[in-house]
Amino acid sequence: MTITEIQNNAKTKMEKTKDVLRSDLMAIRAGRANPQLLDRITVDYYGTPTPLKNVANISAPEPRILQINPWDAKMVKDISRAIQASDLGLTPSNDGKVIRLMLPELTEERRKELTKQVQNASDNLRSAQMSMEDTEDQLNNYTITSPISGTVISKEVKAGDTVSNTAGSTSLCTIYDLSYLQMTVNVDELEILSIKEGQTVTITADAISDRTFTGVVTSVSAAGTTTGGTTTYPVTIRIDETDGLRPGMNANAEIVVAEATNALCVPNAAVMRGGYVLVTQDSPSASKAEQGMEAPEGFVYVAVKTGVSDDDYTQIVSGIQEGDTIGYDPNSISSDDYYDDGSGSSMMIF
Repeated sequence: MTITEIQNNAKTKMEKTKDVLRSDLMAIRAGRANPQLLDRITVDYYGTPTPLKNVANISAPEPRILQINPWDAKMVKDISRAIQASDLGLTPSNDGKVIRLMLPELTEERRKELTKQVQNASDNLRSAQMSMEDTEDQLNNYTITSPISGTVISKEVKAGDTVSNTAGSTSLCTIYDLSYLQMTVNVDELEILSIKEGQTVTITADAISDRTFTGVVTSVSAAGTTTGGTTTYPVTIRIDETDGLRPGMNANAEIVVAEATNALCVPNAAVMRGGYVLVTQDSPSASKAEQGMEAPEGFVYVAVKTGVSDDDYTQIVSGIQEGDTIGYDPNSISSDDYYDDGSGSSMMIF
């Protein structure tokens, strides 16, 4: 059954229920004259069952009297018999031309009967409501709602296909919300504590080499994945300005966890374990040399305090100064600028 058929059936049932309920309520004889009390009375009119109101004029000249004026005086007896045979419980009287019905005053027994009639009408209404609820459930089963607003990228089923109702068993279509993009990067455990929600991220895409995009860290997962002894944690980045970017493109993310301006920096290889740097003996900071540490000829060790660093350089907060000449193992980095003390060992000069 199609959705349209379900809706039409529900509409038809509800209209019928409304008509029956209206008729039931109008037929309740509560002690006051109401012409609609006779709406359900039919009489034989030339062999055809016909509603009473179609063959006579019905009025209420007094609060407790109904008066029926047949359009054909020959029908007085037929109308009287029809009223007596009904469930109204009224006895008609007539003068051969006009029929009158006297509605008695309500008794306690009659009040109880009226209560039962109203309850029956209420039950009918509740039954109709339950039927409508069942129909709504059917429509909900026929209606598939997308969890997001977006653009349909692909459809896996077409009209007329049979789809299983098992949750998650069938993909109907793929929808992208192209108002923003998200990317997930895996961050090493040694750096994850430096990543916080709200940090700015610089995005570059292989397909768009001349542009950079700005993202924001929106989620840092607490659950990591360990592979080959190294644990990484997923970090989600949202990109709002996506002009040119498309879902599925290869992209790189650079997250700035710390930064310094006007900083004194040295190559990472120049910082020895424990926080020492080799400087030449004629450097201004050589006066702070560590006397207990043996250094290569022409150099001394100076203790330094480091700051932020990247893949190439480390910030020096204190210990050495501008104008110092530092040295470090040339095997750690390629350069043509070496210091040779004549002993066969060489140092890189920076």
